[in-house]
Amino acid sequence: DTNSSQQQLGDGYDDVSDADASIGGDDDDDDEQFIKKYRRMRIHDMKKGRKQEYGDVIPISRPDWNREVNEASKNGLWVVVNLTRISSMSSRTRDELCDKVEEATRDLADKFVHVKFVSIPSTSAIENWPE
Repeated sequence: DTNSSQQQLGDGYDDVSDADASIGGDDDDDDEQFIKKYRRMRIHDMKKGRKQEYGDVIPISRPDWNREVNEASKNGLWVVVNLTRISSMSSRTRDELCDKVEEATRDLADKFVHVKFVSIPSTSAIENWPE
């Protein structure tokens, strides 16, 4: 029965306009009304289910780690962590290498917008990490 099927779809999908859900035909026909309502529901679900887009490297601190890395990855999101270091006078070559890694991380974040890229100073992320 079409009317009982329409009731099973429930409400809450009225934020999708009839123009978005329009498929032509007679609006008075029960089947057409059911299909329009179903289409509104699917469009709403698709809009709601879109993945977050990032596209940049997000700098975080130690207090942010649990939320930005652990919790985000529990929900199936890939999180790439770049451990950075504070520039030092120890090695110019090492600093150049770190700069290249940071640049590559930014490029990858721009390319893979559905992957979360974060950066954190290594000494903040891991206690007693050697500089």
